[in-house]
Amino acid sequence: MTSLKLYRRDRLWVVTQGLLPTFVAEILLDPWDQVGEVVLYADSSEQVQLEVLRLAASHVRQYVQHRTTLAFDGLMVAEHQNHNLTREDSNRFMDFSAIPQEVWEMDRETVLRRLRELHISVSVAKHRRFEDAIDAALEQVGVAIKYETVPQRTIFNNEVVVRFIVEEPNSFTFWHSQSKPHGGFDLYIVPAYHPVMNGRESVGLVNGGTDSYISGNAVRSIYCPEDAQALDSSNNFGTSWNHVKHPYYAKGQSFRVSLITTKVRSAEGMRELTKLLRAILGLGNEYLGISGGFHAPLKSDHNRLLEIGRRSPWPQAEYERGGNIARGSEQHCVWAHRVLKEEGQLEKAYVPLWFVDEGWLQIYEGAEVRHGLY
Repeated sequence: MTSLKLYRRDRLWVVTQGLLPTFVAEILLDPWDQVGEVVLYADSSEQVQLEVLRLAASHVRQYVQHRTTLAFDGLMVAEHQNHNLTREDSNRFMDFSAIPQEVWEMDRETVLRRLRELHISVSVAKHRRFEDAIDAALEQVGVAIKYETVPQRTIFNNEVVVRFIVEEPNSFTFWHSQSKPHGGFDLYIVPAYHPVMNGRESVGLVNGGTDSYISGNAVRSIYCPEDAQALDSSNNFGTSWNHVKHPYYAKGQSFRVSLITTKVRSAEGMRELTKLLRAILGLGNEYLGISGGFHAPLKSDHNRLLEIGRRSPWPQAEYERGGNIARGSEQHCVWAHRVLKEEGQLEKAYVPLWFVDEGWLQIYEGAEVRHGLY
């Protein structure tokens, strides 16, 4: 049947080949001891890779219970086998001779499609160690970058937090996501120096409310540089991007990122990391946008209006209960207006007409300025 052998290490199966074992693949288990992810090694033969995939498919056929109720064309476990996979089950399944004939007859594309239908990802690793993959990605950036792993508890066995570091004059820059003004319904003041005003494209998007890299595969989360945070990180509940020193960008010599070690070892994962780092360093025509976060060091528009006992000048406020609500971006515009004026960049910036016409600078005149206000 096959010369492959399987060894279990906690929630990881290591697949080897030959009398002198050579590692050829990894099969990661989920919390129920079911196949969660398959990592093939790029230097393994296509036949070996196919046998590993068939093994994973056979496991799905017999044991997968907690991922979906969709039929799997004969691969899905029978309903009467309604139990979690025990260690005994797992050890018994490590025998390749248990793979059904119909699974052995499947080609690569069929197995891949059916595994992915059950959200079992399959990647091809070019490196055994994630450190080697990071080193390879950094070689392609064009700027000397150091990195260190950061001890941190995570809920995923295949996740690691890494801090990237550059020396001056280089720095990492992250931009508050903005849209190019189009008139009428623009919510923000946009400075002339923002990348969106200069034809640059966003390489991806970070959710400023969760730190998650929305566009990522190998990259799970990206955290605001500590030097750019206006408050101690312990005060940034839920995200590191809430309170940033500048209304438009966060800059620092270092930042932390959460990487998926199984994904970053693939060619695609390394390219993703290289492209991301180049954008953050300002190399090329791309940048990284942060959607959300960047809270102004002022009370919200609603609370400020309540504080001074004034109805909202926003025309639509009259249709809302109380008449003291607004768009939600007013306090950020006030902060941005003040900062751009100090920088000498206000005249070049786009300022929506409503901001001036409704008198929001006057509404916030004398208001307390402090990060953490709401």
